[in-house]
Amino acid sequence: MLAEFRSGGDASQGYFLSSVSSAHVFDETGFEMWLRPLLLLLLSIAMLPAAHAFERPFPAQAKRGKMTPASFPDIVIGGRLRQLSPGARIWNEDNLLQMPASLRGSGLAVNYTEDANGHIDRVWILTADEASEPITKQTQTQTQTNSKAP
Repeated sequence: MLAEFRSGGDASQGYFLSSVSSAHVFDETGFEMWLRPLLLLLLSIAMLPAAHAFERPFPAQAKRGKMTPASFPDIVIGGRLRQLSPGARIWNEDNLLQMPASLRGSGLAVNYTEDANGHIDRVWILTADEASEPITKQTQTQTQTNSKAP
């Protein structure tokens, strides 16, 4: 049908449109219809163990504390009012960046680092598993990983 159109069929008379029906172009068998969703499901299941096996990298100078959000740019860590540095980054339990104004809760277990001025520049809100590990183990793991790199 397409060859007839190219070889001289007249498109102005609707020959091409009447000879090709959309049912033939987009027709899927029952097998093809459920194959794509099944493959996507299997692929997502295969990716789950890799997502849960991720260890967050904490720098060697990281410290541990309990954080309570305060009026920006202030936060309370270890009972002391501290200030976030300009451009400070806060990662939540899912390792996603979180804006300081959206922080909720009190006594959140965190790892954090300070800049040269003593301001808090990086904060990681810890999961229950991470909070149960000593910080020395978390920072040693990162140091060992860095020393193995070529």
